[in-house]
Amino acid sequence: DNTPDQERAFFEQLYLKYHRLMYKTASMYVTDQSDIEDVLQDAIERFLVRTPTFGYPNIGVLFYFYVYFAYNQFKLLKK
Repeated sequence: DNTPDQERAFFEQLYLKYHRLMYKTASMYVTDQSDIEDVLQDAIERFLVRTPTFGYPNIGVLFYFYVYFAYNQFKLLKK
């Protein structure tokens, strides 16, 4: 098992690496700055809740799920 510090560092690394790409993707669907930030926040929270279910696969797999959750948030917002 990972310590809380290791988990925090892992998610910080993931966030720093992919936040810009997620933000750019979100801005293609949502134009309001506040809405973009809300969508990304919701996506990140959902991802963090579900990650223990996935375990800790390689970073590419995590990236896929990160973008997948963000994409679903975009679709919900557009309805």
